[in-house]
Amino acid sequence: MFEESYFIDYFNSEKLKGKKCIRNDRDKKNVYMEEIDGEIYYIKKYKAYGRRKRNMAFGLKRDPALYYKDISEKLKKIGIPHAEPLVVLVNRTSFFERESLYVTKKAGVHLEEYGYNDGLIQTFFDYFLLILKNRIYPTDYNTDGALVDSNGQLVLIDFDAYRQKIFLTKKFKEYVFIKLKKNFYKEFSDEIRKEYVEYKKIIDENLEVVKRELSL
Repeated sequence: MFEESYFIDYFNSEKLKGKKCIRNDRDKKNVYMEEIDGEIYYIKKYKAYGRRKRNMAFGLKRDPALYYKDISEKLKKIGIPHAEPLVVLVNRTSFFERESLYVTKKAGVHLEEYGYNDGLIQTFFDYFLLILKNRIYPTDYNTDGALVDSNGQLVLIDFDAYRQKIFLTKKFKEYVFIKLKKNFYKEFSDEIRKEYVEYKKIIDENLEVVKRELSL
């Protein structure tokens, strides 16, 4: 079992060179993968720049790793299976400069890799509606952010685009719906697209439910 201090190496630029980076978002958000004692871990590293960095320094914006943890706690409270944080670290080197880490264990295989079926598609939308009802609004909710664990249960990952709002404008509601619809269909590969016709009815019915929930 790893110690939390193990991941401090991800704040060291020299030691970082030997780490396996699987996603690089212009150094603002990098995702690393590491195997420890036969288990796969994902390390998401954030670094703020420009206005966001200043806003975080003055407490106007939350650190993304801490916000990610907050969303995780809310999802846990409402019973949404997801990849929970094992480690959350913030490294602040000056008033303005900081980096943070969010570590999770591998939670399953991607939904497309596992294979679509009516039950999983229905669960995908059930989770979305439950999240909406609890005043959390995923603006990038897609099947790439859904895994299936060893028990065949749908598990959510990636909460960077989950927003919490008290007051919603009609424009924001429309944005959430349009993004959901666009992202869902976009995720289908050409091979899956030939087969998804059998699921089209359940997809369309659920999209209509989401639309009603958002009062559109």
